[in-house]
Parts: sequence; structure tokens; C-alpha cells
Amino acid sequence: MNNDILNNVLFKDLIEFSNDMIWILNFPGMSIEYVNQTTCDEMGYTLEQMQELGMGKLRKSLPEAVSFSEHIEELHKTEDGMTDYAILVRSDGSEFYIEVKARIIDIGGSTYNLAIVRNISDRIEMLKKIEEESKKAQSYLDISKVIIMALDNNKNIVMVNQAGCELLGYTKEELIGENFVTKCIPESIQEDIEHIADDIIKSASAHSGKLNDVITKRGEIKTVSWKNSTLLDNDGNAVGILTSGEDITELAKIQKEFFQQAKQAQMGEMISMIAHQWRQPLGAISSTSIDLNMKLEFETFDLKEEKGREECQTYFNNGLKDIDKFVKSLTNTIDDFRNFYKPNKQSDTIKLEEVCKKSLAIIKTSLINNNINIIEDYCCDDKLNIYTNEMTQVVLNILKNSQDNFLEKDIKNPYIKITTKDKVLSICDNGGGIPDDIMDKVFDPYFSTKDEKNGTGLGLYMSKTIIEEHHNATLTVKNTDGGVCFMIEFV
Repeated sequence: MNNDILNNVLFKDLIEFSNDMIWILNFPGMSIEYVNQTTCDEMGYTLEQMQELGMGKLRKSLPEAVSFSEHIEELHKTEDGMTDYAILVRSDGSEFYIEVKARIIDIGGSTYNLAIVRNISDRIEMLKKIEEESKKAQSYLDISKVIIMALDNNKNIVMVNQAGCELLGYTKEELIGENFVTKCIPESIQEDIEHIADDIIKSASAHSGKLNDVITKRGEIKTVSWKNSTLLDNDGNAVGILTSGEDITELAKIQKEFFQQAKQAQMGEMISMIAHQWRQPLGAISSTSIDLNMKLEFETFDLKEEKGREECQTYFNNGLKDIDKFVKSLTNTIDDFRNFYKPNKQSDTIKLEEVCKKSLAIIKTSLINNNINIIEDYCCDDKLNIYTNEMTQVVLNILKNSQDNFLEKDIKNPYIKITTKDKVLSICDNGGGIPDDIMDKVFDPYFSTKDEKNGTGLGLYMSKTIIEEHHNATLTVKNTDGGVCFMIEFV
């Protein structure tokens, strides 16, 4: 090799004192012409020893990498150089991984391969450890019986563990990259789940207790209780959702049986309420009918005279209008109760005030008949996603509990105050409160403070389930001065 360039003091110092290994190989024969001292130190050979051994014994290709001859052919085709990865063998037989930046150069009219070589064994070992830890973490996820899934901001699945695959009936390959909502959620609730997912991403916080159905590959419906949190990047920006879920299909069936029992128990109360609601309009219809009959029987109007006939017609028309009004009141009462029992899995975007008024339309007459004063204070204009019939049932349960308590304790000047403020619905009364020793049991199934004929112990249990699992809200209770206060707080 022409040594003029290496005899240049500046160029030689740059090469010799470089922390990288520098190789200059004859091209295209690829015999070793020069290596710097860093290379000799790393390899444990002198330049002459490496020249004698040749690249064939010093270099190994990585598995599935191109061969050395293919690498040379590729290098010959490019002018900008290329990057290659390989293994070098030291004099003691040990091996290390290298990254090679190589290009063709001209020195004194001859062509050479200039290669800058770096030991990347530490980097490779680190990557291997990361891969091993990743596999170990994935194995932990797969061993877990809890469903674990990560979604991006578009609700596309980017990670799912084995439990999730088993529940949904798909392989990981069939799920990764697919939209979770359109692939795994029943069509009837897809819009609701989209809204919930958007809220989780926007709020950048944890959400727990959300329960919804999923649909499997075989078309089966499963019920899952989810805990969700927002995935954030290093700058705090939302990049998706991390969710864990538990298959509670069997538990949901048991809860459905609880709900059915509670509904049946409530049916008797509802019939009693209908009787209260109907008593006034039925009495009014009866009295109006008797009045009209009496007018005819006692010949109040002189039907021989035109004036008498006109007075009679006007009086009877007004009486019939009153009867029609009372009949409409009866019909509206039936509609209120029918809507209350109508199954509805679609949520409504409404104010809490509207839910309260729907509940009061059913029970208000009964409360008034028991001389219970109702105070309404609505200060929340937010519209929330609510399953109206379920929420109406919760409000009715709480109102009916207060009513029963007033009657059992014979409370003087009883009142119920309904307040909405800052997405919180409060229902408070002056019925004496709940004893401290049973306060933590009031939401347990089959626990009741009422006598056996009036209580099933399912109303508050069902109410808490509806609030916390179906609405991602909280239902709490506390004693206040002279009474008790139930609070429903939405996120």
C-alpha cells in the first residue's frame, strides 16, 4: 500500500489515537493492509499476525446476515458506504459484536476499503436483556388471569395478553391493530364505549368500576369489569389507554337475579304508589259524574228554553273536559310506571334534575299523602350520560327508604331535600339517621333496617351496583344533623 498518506503526521495521529478500530483493506481482495493500535489492543494481535490470519478467520457473520463476499459485492455497488454488523474473534478465542461503517476510498491511485469498527457487545447484551425482560413481562401478563390490553388514541389494540385472547376467542395476531370498539363491543353500546374511551383519554386519570359487555369471535356475550388509566408519553401527552378487565359473566348473572328479586319486591310498592296516584283523579271523575247525573235528575236546566239548553250543553262540556283531563292523568301515571320497567340499554344525555323529576312523578303523591315535605334545589346544568330508568330506580329506592323510615319512627315535620350541584346528587332527610354500628352494612345484599314485611335488603345493594358499575360514579352515605344523606357523585 502507498504509505504516503499514513506518513502524514496529522492523519496518522487521527487514526492511531481514535477510540474506534480503523481497518484499511485491499479492494476487492480484502487482504488487511492496515489496522490502528486500538484494533490491535482489542483483538490481541499485531498487524502482522492479523495479516497472516486474514479476514476469513477473524470475522464471523451474524446469523441470517449476508456473507462476507456478499457484503463486498454490495459495498462495490455503493458510493456512499454502508453499515454492516458482524462478530470478530480475539486471539484468546473470545468473540464480540461489531458495527462496521465501510466505504471505498482511493489512496495513491489504488482502491481500498476503509472500515470504522465499533465494539457494540454492551449494546447487544443490553438489547438481549431488554428482550428477555420483555418476554418475561409478557409471560407474567399471559400467566395472569386478568385481561390486560393497551389501546392507542384511535382505540386500536396495540397489546393484549393471553387472558384477553382466551376471553375474546382470537389470537394475538387477529387482535393487534384492530379497533377494539368495532371488533369486540356489541353494536348497541359501541357509541357509549366510544364516549367513555374519549373521556378517559381526555381526563388523563384512572377510572375504575366500569362494566360492559364484549362480544367474542363466536358471537358470545361476556360481561367484563374494567379498570382503565390513560397512557402518557414523556411529555405528559395522552397516547392511549391501558385497561385491565375481569370476566364477571357468572357474577353478572347472579346480580341479575338479585335485581329481578328487587324488581319484584318493588312491584308491590309501585302498585301502592299507583293507587295513591289514581285516588285523586278517580275520586274527581266519580264526583263529576255524580254531579252531571244530579243535574239531569233534578232538572236543573230548563231544556224547553234555548238558554237552558245552552247552559246545560256548556256545563256538560266542561264536566266532560274535566273527566278527560283526569283520564289523561291516569294514563300519564301508567306511562310513567311502564317506562320505568321498560328495559333500556341505551344511555341518555340528560341533567340530573330530569332524573329526579321522573322519580318524583312516580312517588310524589304518595309522599304528599304522608305529609312529607319535598325540597328541590337544582344547581347542576351539566348533561351526563345516564341510564335513565336505572338511575330513576336508584332515586326511588332512596326516597322510598326515607318515606318508610319516617312512618316507622313517626317523625314530626318530615322532609326530603334533593340537591344537584357540581355533578353531585344529594338526597337528605331528617329521619334520625343510621346507627353507626350498621353504617358500613347498609349496602350489603339482604341487609335491611326495616321490619321483615317491608324490607328485602336488596334496594341499596342494587342501587350501589347500578351507580358504581354501570355509571362509573360513587354512591356514599353519611349521617347529618338529625338525618341521613345519600350522595351520588359522577366523574
